[in-house]
Formats: sequence, structure tokens, C-alpha cells
Amino acid sequence: MLAIAIIVLALAVLPCSAQPYVARTLEADTVATVVYRRAPRFNGAMQDLNMRIWRPVEMPLQRRPLVVQIHGGGFIDGNYLEMSPFCLNWARRGYVAATVQYRLGAVGSPLLDPPYVYDPHETVRGAWRAVQDVRHAIRYLFANADTYGIDTTTYIVLGMSAGGITALHHAIRDPLDTIPNSVFALSDAERLAGRVQRPSIFEPTDTAAFPLPCAVVNYFGGIIHTDALAGAPLPHLFSYHQTGDIVVNCGAARGLWSVPLPGVSDNWAVIHGTCAIRNLLAQRNVPADRQQYIIHEGIGHELHNPQLVDSLAAQFCTRCIQPSTTVESAVESDVSAPWQLLTVLGQVLERGIGTRAEAEAAALRYRQYRQCLLVHSKNLYQSVDGIVIRAK
Repeated sequence: MLAIAIIVLALAVLPCSAQPYVARTLEADTVATVVYRRAPRFNGAMQDLNMRIWRPVEMPLQRRPLVVQIHGGGFIDGNYLEMSPFCLNWARRGYVAATVQYRLGAVGSPLLDPPYVYDPHETVRGAWRAVQDVRHAIRYLFANADTYGIDTTTYIVLGMSAGGITALHHAIRDPLDTIPNSVFALSDAERLAGRVQRPSIFEPTDTAAFPLPCAVVNYFGGIIHTDALAGAPLPHLFSYHQTGDIVVNCGAARGLWSVPLPGVSDNWAVIHGTCAIRNLLAQRNVPADRQQYIIHEGIGHELHNPQLVDSLAAQFCTRCIQPSTTVESAVESDVSAPWQLLTVLGQVLERGIGTRAEAEAAALRYRQYRQCLLVHSKNLYQSVDGIVIRAK
């Protein structure tokens, strides 16, 4: 039945072969490789972090949606340039596409180096550093939107394996979430090779609000902190997994759960894969049109058909890059609730309690900002030049 489902989905793509942001019809090229930040690695050594950017070749530049792509490797290994073919494909579809380098590495077990890790904190710290880096990369891209022709009202995050974990946690984390203890200073790791300090990796921007992506594409990654699913608005989600993936379980299991190395998964954190995420979101009654799952029979930690799956993901993402509707039907105008205005970089402009109309009036005072975000009654809205529209 799974094979039949995939065939039906594939046929559904064919009539849309010329659909904007799906068909790879544009000429595209790399436009820049930049250092977007410098930050300490797990061992304290400072590292310059790079990002490579693609976009369609055109003059003059059109503002186009952004897709940020994140490679895998268990937060230990991998290279950001591995995502280059995917970035080129998405740029040819009409996106500005960027692949992001993030900090890698973990403290090994008392006797062995990674992928044997000292304790589950190391998985959490690796994911946390990755999210920090990706958010810095997005801030850089938004700050340079004019240079690269980016439409900052619409962006997507796409990741494979550890990159999928990063993309998901970036999307679901909000300022109200509890920060895991793993992020703060931990006791030293006692290894045969010597003692390793584990200082706090918290950054002040970790608690800042951040613009919600319109969609997340998760290829065989998962969620560590499922409590972060509560309360926050969720973007559209496309998630792919193989049923017997031996690295990240489609259900819930420790990372590397079936990799044939004795005891390698013992100290990894539990990761909830696509099958588990589908069940968790069903409990939250997330609308069906905001999610799509491809669960393929197999044991691979890979896309069984990269071209097909990536095309399905691109078609799914068009659901949230269509023109937005007005806010009128989303919130009654006389509902009084807490609200706040934020820049796209997370700076709080103003807070208050009042109706949607009163919040909109406050937004008009910030017309000099090309874009700000209005959060009202736990619903995320987007304001461009003071006109509030429903978030995509």
C-alpha cells in the first residue's frame, strides 16, 4: 500500500509540472559564499561559519522566497556543501537558497570518541548550537535581503537527519519554552584522555522571538523536545522517513538506535521521528492541509527517490507561499488580549493589551520598518508597512 500511495502522489505532481516554485525551469547560480558568524565550538575553539547562497539569474532582481537548507551528520560530521545540489534545484524553482555551516562536534564517552558520546546532554547541546547558528544565518540573510533579493515575508527551512532535527527545533521553539538544563554549565566530562569542561552554551538571543517559517521540510530527522510543540503556532510540515531507518527511528528511540556498533546509542537522546511526529500532531488536531508525510517501506537513512521526494516537498511548500488572506476572519476585532510587535530580527518594538484594531494602530507607528510581526492572542500575524495580515 505504501508503494501505491507514493505512485499516486507522484502522478499528482505531473499536471503541476509548470507550477511556480515547483518546476526547475530557471537558470540559477551561486551568488555568494559568506562568513555569517564566528562562534565557539564544543571544545571552546573559535570557528568561522560559512554559508553559500544560490538564486535565479535575472536582472533586475526580483524578491523571492528563501529556503535555508541544513545538512546532516549527527551533529558530529557532515559538510554544508553536501546540500549544494538541493540548493541549486530550489534556486531553479525560483527560491533564494542557502546552505548553512553549523558547529559540529561532541564530547566522547569515557573511553571512545564520537559517535560514542558522553551522555544525552551532548545530543541536546549539538542540536542547540545548530539552531543558534541557523538563526544567526537567517538574521544575516534578512539583514541583507536587498543584496540577495529575498522576500523576508516567506521563508522555508529544510534539513536532512541532524539538519531535520535542527529545522524542526528552529520552527517549534519560542520564547515561552523551558530551556533544557543541557544548555547550561554541566559537570566536567571525565574521559581517559583527560577532563573536558562543559560550560554554558546559552546566548542572549536564545530567548528572543523569531519569525515563524512558513514551512519546514524534514528529511529523516525528528524532534528531541516534544514539549516545545505545546502552545506555539506551527508552520506547515512536510516530513519523510523510511519505516526501519536504523539511525533516526521513524517512531521514538535513541539516536543511532540500530546502528551495528555495540552500545553506540546508549548515551544518545531519544529522537521522535516522522511516525511519532504524525501521532503527536494528530493529538493537537493540526489541520491536515498543513502537513504531509511520506513514510516509505525500508531501512535506509536516506531518500529512496531524491528527485521525487524533493519535488513533492516543493509542491507542498507552495501551500504557504501563496498570497495571504486578511486578518479579519482570524480574530474578532473586539477580543482583548496581550500583543507585541517584533522586528524580523526579534527586537521587541512594543507590547500591550488590547483588541486587534488597537494592535494594528500601534503597528502604524512603525511604518519605517519594512516588516514587523504582530503576535495577538497567541496567534501569529505578519505586518507589512503597518497592514496586518494572517501569517502563512
